[in-house]
Formats: sequence, structure tokens, C-alpha cells
Amino acid sequence: MNAVDLQKIISLCKRRGFVYPSSDIYGGWEATYDFGPLGAEVLMKLRNLWWNEFVHKQPNIVGLDGAIISHPRVWEASGHVESFADVMVEDLVTHKRYRADHVIGDVLGINVDGSTPDEIDKIVDENKILSPDGNKLSKAKKFNSLVEVEIGTLENEKTTAYLRGETCQPIFYNYKLVKDSMRLKLPFGIAQIGKAFRNEIKVGPYFYRTREFEQMELEMFLNPKVATEHFDRFKTWSLEWLKSLGISEKKLRLRDQEFKERAHYNKVATDI
Repeated sequence: MNAVDLQKIISLCKRRGFVYPSSDIYGGWEATYDFGPLGAEVLMKLRNLWWNEFVHKQPNIVGLDGAIISHPRVWEASGHVESFADVMVEDLVTHKRYRADHVIGDVLGINVDGSTPDEIDKIVDENKILSPDGNKLSKAKKFNSLVEVEIGTLENEKTTAYLRGETCQPIFYNYKLVKDSMRLKLPFGIAQIGKAFRNEIKVGPYFYRTREFEQMELEMFLNPKVATEHFDRFKTWSLEWLKSLGISEKKLRLRDQEFKERAHYNKVATDI
């Protein structure tokens, strides 16, 4: 999609009441959007369709609505405080910041997601890669994507906490409570729909990459010996559900992530 086509879509969505720039009367704010009356209806319809398919129709899957702000130790234990990061480079003239893999991908057409800062520096130096504005780039460094917040009423007693970077953590730390209260036996799943927040280095275009977004997540708990079988079933199931929404099969494909692309907790991952 080119920039002209995207601008037409943005204008249409605003005019028809699907999506508005957030805080528009105050000048708006980068990568924040409000869903208008029709947009809110579309979102509600999608949530209900997903929940009905993946929760209500399944005898061994239940729902959860976890807190957005959890104890900081949750994110330390999960590895997010240390590892939930992207590699960043900075334009030494304009001081604009970019995800390093995006800059390199745009120039060389290769995927370097998951590369270390040293590996990024080597690629930039060897290929004499410049910023999108044509300026030299800084040394690469890691940038943590968790959004920090301060909790507490007294200045010297405030605690640093985090807006959740993904919706799965309440599912994991409530695992035993859910299992016991619902009398579940393996295999079973816990699903949640809710907001997640990431301090993205580079946002956009439009609402395709924002710092606040919504996830529909389902975690299955099962014997590791049958994990591959279930994973394959869920890939097929997810594809069929997307097609049921009216998305053409020609526009859908499965792509297995390479080792470097995967999150720090993933053994295998597939994008649709």
C-alpha cells in the first residue's frame, strides 16, 4: 500500500466515524487513536466472534480478565525487565531513533531481527548504512520496551511498576487458581482479551504499530509430548477462523519465525 492510498483510508476512517486521532482538539499525539462509534462496533464484534470461537465453544478453555498493572516482580521473573528489548540506532544529526533491524532491512532487504548490538554495528559499518535522512548512525544499543509507571502517593515511597507488555502474564500467575477453582485437567486453556503497552522505538504507519494496543490471547497447558500436535492444530484453527471473517485465503500464509526473531521465551513461533 502506498502513502496516497493510506491517506485516503485514514481520511475515510475519520470521516465515517471508525477511527479518530486521539486528543485531536489538542493537536493529537503520535500513534494514539480513538475508535469512533462504528470502530467501537467493529472491535466489539471481533472480540465477541473470537471469544465465542475460542472460549464459549470449547469445553476445556476458560476466560480471564487480569490486571494491567501487576507486581514488578512478575516482569522480572518473566525475563521482560532484562530481555524485552529491541536494538536501536540514532541519527547523529537529527537525533531521531530507529529500530536497527528496520533500517537495515529497508536498505539491504534482509531480516536481522534478534541480532546483537555488536552484530548490528558490524553490518552498518561494512555496508556504510546511513539513516533515512542520510546521516551517520550511532552505535547500536538495546532499548527496553516496557512502559514504566510510578505507583504511590509519597515521593520517597513511590514504586516503579510496568504497564503490561503483553496479556499472558496474569494467565500464568493465576494458572493454579484457575485450574483449582474451575476443576480443570490437562489439557486446558485460559484466554484473555485486553490492552498491552510497549514503548516502541518507531511507531506507525497509522495504527499498525502503536504503543497501546489490544491482544486476544489464548494459552494452552498440556503435556509437552503432544505440544507439536496441538501447535499444528492451532495454526490450522487460527487460519480457518480468519477465513471465516471474510479474509481471502490468498491473502493469508504461515511463516515460521527464525531463531533470532523469536521472543526470549519461545521455542517455536509462526506468524500468520
